[in-house]
Amino acid sequence: MLNQGQCVVTLQELPNEVRHVGFSPDGNCIVSASCDRAVRLWTLEGDCRATLQGHTDVVTAADFSPDGTIIASGSKDRTIRLWNVPSMEQIATLSDHDQQPVVSICFTQDGKRLVSGETGYVRVWDLRSRKCLFVLRGGTPLMSFCDVTVSPDGKYIASTSLDAVVRVWNVTARRSTKLIGHAGSVTSVSYSPDGTYIASASRDRTIRLWKVDPRSPGQAKLHRVIGTPHLLNVCGTDFDQAQMDETFHQLVSWDQKSIQQQANKFPDSNTKSCTVA
Repeated sequence: MLNQGQCVVTLQELPNEVRHVGFSPDGNCIVSASCDRAVRLWTLEGDCRATLQGHTDVVTAADFSPDGTIIASGSKDRTIRLWNVPSMEQIATLSDHDQQPVVSICFTQDGKRLVSGETGYVRVWDLRSRKCLFVLRGGTPLMSFCDVTVSPDGKYIASTSLDAVVRVWNVTARRSTKLIGHAGSVTSVSYSPDGTYIASASRDRTIRLWKVDPRSPGQAKLHRVIGTPHLLNVCGTDFDQAQMDETFHQLVSWDQKSIQQQANKFPDSNTKSCTVA
């Protein structure tokens, strides 16, 4: 059980590395993205419900739409594919003329848009027209994006990159602020469900908790640094399922209320951000 740290079920052995997993909105299914170019849908009992094939290279990310009817998958083949969950059939391929290998994807909460992270780009897609609406450009090889997440209101996108910076993009203005503090590549980022916090994970062996400024949501203050000295690096964050305990030596499961209670024990530090084009 989760509160006891016990493995409930192990999914069957796969032929290759699994790059990403995610739950369906109802919590009854799991989607996985694999290096064997397949997307798989699993039951919680560990049975493979479907294998979705169509990508021609490593599948790096997969995510359910908020209503659970669509799965989006991103790949090194420079495409995003949309799959109809009830029929298990591919319904669309999203691609653009200068698209790079896709490393991460995230739906907006209203299900109308999809955000993808690529090498040097964050791309925003309209799911009705299945066209790219606009591109947020990084500019340097060190800004190869590792992960993207969307604020609950859909107005901001947070992205991570190899240059140790978390960027918070204003979707309307298409400009970003930098959250500076990590000392290594930032590999994962997540908004809290209510949008008041951003968590970022880095190869500097820390998770950083940033408090979003309610008067200027594109800005955030460093609220807490959670260290993991016994780990080589931190490769993921999930606000609903994991944070570090007070000893900084063990992963524990906390809900959002618990995270906020812990964060409130620490005073805000000075804002470390700046606006860039």
